[in-house]
Amino acid sequence: RWFGTVLRVQKRYSELNGNYLASSVTLSSFLSLFPLLLFAIAVLGFVAADTPNLGQDVVRELGLEGDAARAITTAIETARDSRRAASIIGVVGLLWSGLGLVAAFQYAINAVWQVTGRGWKDKLQGLMWLAGATLLFLTSFATSTVIRWLPGFLAPLTTLAGLSVNFALWLWTFKILATRQVGWKALVPGAVVGALGFEVLKAVGAFYVPKMVASSSQLYGTLG
Repeated sequence: RWFGTVLRVQKRYSELNGNYLASSVTLSSFLSLFPLLLFAIAVLGFVAADTPNLGQDVVRELGLEGDAARAITTAIETARDSRRAASIIGVVGLLWSGLGLVAAFQYAINAVWQVTGRGWKDKLQGLMWLAGATLLFLTSFATSTVIRWLPGFLAPLTTLAGLSVNFALWLWTFKILATRQVGWKALVPGAVVGALGFEVLKAVGAFYVPKMVASSSQLYGTLG
């Protein structure tokens, strides 16, 4: 029975040209990173003002060296010095233009349901989604911090907490970003699969990304 479900999902994925939908999400995600990074740097300026060693901490945690490390340190120092120029209007404008990632998710989800978007209402829904996702991530960070203080035999709780946050994130995504509204129950299977896949990516990324960043920074410098 479960294998039949897998086959039906694969058939539906092919009917909807799922590879092209995934490509559009990937491209939009990449393009939206730039205004979102500017937004993050604007916020970072206010944080760095109260945290003198923030640049060194970031470089150490990412394992950066050479030009890449200097670029990150310089960016944080510049953000701190120009934080007053990052007005409310400027920050909101950057955030609004960076919602291409959310728009790509909305397009993919609506394509599955074969419905159209809602224009500017989608932007407002995107902001609502972003607020909820931020709250979930903050909850995840707080939970992970608390778990670190617990005895070692309770370490599996970190994975369980991660899966719970992932599940809530995907459930929130499917519910808020879709134009077609269905019950929560119909969204649970996709949220479970998404949560498991996301946790696997995080586990692989914990080993692969630091090596990739170090190699790219040495080969391509700041661009890497």
